[in-house]
Amino acid sequence: MLRASLLLATLALTMADIAAADDKQPAAPGPLEGAWKLTSVQLNAQALPMEKLQDARLVVRGTKYSLKLADTRLEMTHELLNDQRPRAMDLMVVEGPDKGKTYHAIIKLADDTLTVCRSIQPDKERPTEFASKPDSGVLLVVWTRQKVQ
Repeated sequence: MLRASLLLATLALTMADIAAADDKQPAAPGPLEGAWKLTSVQLNAQALPMEKLQDARLVVRGTKYSLKLADTRLEMTHELLNDQRPRAMDLMVVEGPDKGKTYHAIIKLADDTLTVCRSIQPDKERPTEFASKPDSGVLLVVWTRQKVQ
Protein backbone atom coordinates (compact mmCIF):
# COMPACT_ATOMS: atom_id res chain seq x y z
CA MET A 1 0.00 0.00 0.00
CA LEU A 2 2.83 2.40 0.87
CA ARG A 3 4.51 1.52 -2.42
CA ALA A 4 1.33 2.36 -4.38
CA SER A 5 0.95 5.66 -2.51
CA LEU A 6 4.55 6.63 -3.26
CA LEU A 7 4.10 5.70 -6.92
CA LEU A 8 0.95 7.87 -7.18
CA ALA A 9 2.67 10.79 -5.42
CA THR A 10 5.69 10.53 -7.77
CA LEU A 11 3.41 10.36 -10.80
CA ALA A 12 1.45 13.41 -9.62
CA LEU A 13 4.67 15.41 -9.08
CA THR A 14 6.00 14.39 -12.49
CA MET A 15 2.75 15.44 -14.20
CA ALA A 16 2.86 18.77 -12.35
CA ASP A 17 6.45 19.34 -13.55
CA ILE A 18 5.43 18.55 -17.15
CA ALA A 19 2.45 20.91 -16.93
CA ALA A 20 4.64 23.68 -15.49
CA ALA A 21 7.19 23.19 -18.29
CA ASP A 22 4.40 23.36 -20.88
CA ASP A 23 3.19 26.65 -19.36
CA LYS A 24 6.64 28.15 -19.98
CA GLN A 25 6.63 27.20 -23.67
CA PRO A 26 5.43 29.89 -26.05
CA ALA A 27 2.01 29.16 -27.49
CA ALA A 28 1.99 27.68 -30.98
CA PRO A 29 1.09 30.27 -33.59
CA GLY A 30 -2.55 30.27 -34.62
CA PRO A 31 -3.62 29.61 -38.19
CA LEU A 32 -4.09 33.35 -38.87
CA GLU A 33 -0.75 34.39 -37.38
CA GLY A 34 1.33 36.70 -39.55
CA ALA A 35 1.06 39.58 -41.98
CA TRP A 36 -1.57 39.76 -44.71
CA LYS A 37 -1.95 41.93 -47.82
CA LEU A 38 -5.35 42.95 -49.15
CA THR A 39 -6.25 41.19 -52.40
CA SER A 40 -9.87 42.18 -53.01
CA VAL A 41 -12.86 43.83 -51.32
CA GLN A 42 -16.55 43.75 -52.13
CA LEU A 43 -19.17 45.87 -50.39
CA ASN A 44 -22.86 45.53 -51.27
CA ALA A 45 -21.88 43.32 -54.26
CA GLN A 46 -19.57 46.03 -55.66
CA ALA A 47 -15.82 45.50 -55.99
CA LEU A 48 -13.91 48.38 -54.44
CA PRO A 49 -11.02 49.88 -56.45
CA MET A 50 -7.77 48.35 -55.24
CA GLU A 51 -5.66 51.38 -56.24
CA LYS A 52 -6.73 53.17 -53.07
CA LEU A 53 -6.47 50.03 -50.93
CA GLN A 54 -3.21 48.49 -52.09
CA ASP A 55 -1.36 49.55 -48.92
CA ALA A 56 -3.87 47.92 -46.57
CA ARG A 57 -2.29 45.46 -44.17
CA LEU A 58 -3.57 43.04 -41.57
CA VAL A 59 -1.28 41.74 -38.83
CA VAL A 60 -2.36 38.93 -36.53
CA ARG A 61 -0.28 38.19 -33.42
CA GLY A 62 -1.82 35.88 -30.88
CA THR A 63 -5.34 37.21 -30.38
CA LYS A 64 -4.45 40.70 -31.67
CA TYR A 65 -5.94 41.60 -35.04
CA SER A 66 -4.63 44.92 -36.41
CA LEU A 67 -5.77 46.56 -39.64
CA LYS A 68 -3.89 49.48 -41.16
CA LEU A 69 -4.65 51.61 -44.20
CA ALA A 70 -2.67 54.84 -44.63
CA ASP A 71 -3.17 56.74 -41.35
CA THR A 72 -6.19 54.68 -40.29
CA ARG A 73 -5.74 51.87 -37.78
CA LEU A 74 -8.29 49.47 -36.37
CA GLU A 75 -7.22 47.46 -33.32
CA MET A 76 -9.21 44.38 -32.39
CA THR A 77 -8.85 41.02 -30.76
CA HIS A 78 -10.22 37.91 -32.40
CA GLU A 79 -11.67 34.61 -31.33
CA LEU A 80 -12.04 31.71 -33.74
CA LEU A 81 -15.25 29.72 -33.33
CA ASN A 82 -14.14 26.45 -34.90
CA ASP A 83 -17.29 24.55 -33.96
CA GLN A 84 -19.43 26.56 -36.39
CA ARG A 85 -19.91 25.99 -40.11
CA PRO A 86 -18.95 27.99 -41.99
CA ARG A 87 -16.03 28.65 -39.68
CA ALA A 88 -16.72 31.75 -37.61
CA MET A 89 -14.71 34.49 -35.94
CA ASP A 90 -15.63 37.30 -33.57
CA LEU A 91 -13.62 40.53 -33.81
CA MET A 92 -13.79 42.66 -30.67
CA VAL A 93 -12.84 46.33 -31.10
CA VAL A 94 -10.36 47.45 -28.42
CA GLU A 95 -9.80 51.11 -29.45
CA GLY A 96 -11.73 54.00 -30.91
CA PRO A 97 -15.40 54.93 -31.07
CA ASP A 98 -16.56 51.32 -31.50
CA LYS A 99 -14.53 50.07 -28.52
CA GLY A 100 -16.29 47.13 -26.88
CA LYS A 101 -18.34 46.25 -29.96
CA THR A 102 -18.01 43.01 -31.92
CA TYR A 103 -17.98 42.19 -35.61
CA HIS A 104 -19.40 38.71 -36.23
CA ALA A 105 -17.66 37.17 -39.24
CA ILE A 106 -17.31 33.96 -41.15
CA ILE A 107 -13.91 33.01 -42.49
CA LYS A 108 -12.34 30.64 -44.94
CA LEU A 109 -8.62 29.84 -44.80
CA ALA A 110 -7.13 27.99 -47.77
CA ASP A 111 -3.34 27.80 -47.97
CA ASP A 112 -2.22 31.44 -47.87
CA THR A 113 -5.60 32.99 -48.66
CA LEU A 114 -7.93 34.28 -45.95
CA THR A 115 -11.50 35.25 -46.82
CA VAL A 116 -13.45 37.26 -44.23
CA CYS A 117 -17.14 38.07 -44.58
CA ARG A 118 -18.84 40.41 -42.08
CA SER A 119 -21.18 43.33 -41.76
CA ILE A 120 -19.66 46.81 -42.04
CA GLN A 121 -21.45 47.64 -38.78
CA PRO A 122 -20.49 46.00 -35.47
CA ASP A 123 -22.95 43.92 -33.46
CA LYS A 124 -24.91 42.81 -36.54
CA GLU A 125 -25.83 39.21 -37.36
CA ARG A 126 -23.12 36.92 -38.66
CA PRO A 127 -23.37 36.28 -42.44
CA THR A 128 -24.28 32.73 -43.41
CA GLU A 129 -22.55 32.68 -46.79
CA PHE A 130 -19.50 34.17 -48.46
CA ALA A 131 -21.36 36.77 -50.50
CA SER A 132 -21.84 40.50 -50.54
CA LYS A 133 -25.26 41.24 -52.00
CA PRO A 134 -26.69 44.63 -53.02
CA ASP A 135 -27.75 46.76 -50.03
CA SER A 136 -26.69 44.03 -47.59
CA GLY A 137 -24.06 46.05 -45.72
CA VAL A 138 -21.84 42.98 -46.00
CA LEU A 139 -18.12 43.25 -46.64
CA LEU A 140 -16.30 40.37 -48.37
CA VAL A 141 -12.53 40.71 -48.02
CA VAL A 142 -9.75 38.49 -49.37
CA TRP A 143 -6.26 38.64 -47.87
CA THR A 144 -3.03 36.96 -49.01
CA ARG A 145 -0.44 35.89 -46.45
CA GLN A 146 2.85 37.75 -46.81
CA LYS A 147 5.93 35.56 -46.90
CA VAL A 148 8.69 36.26 -44.39
CA GLN A 149 11.80 37.38 -46.28
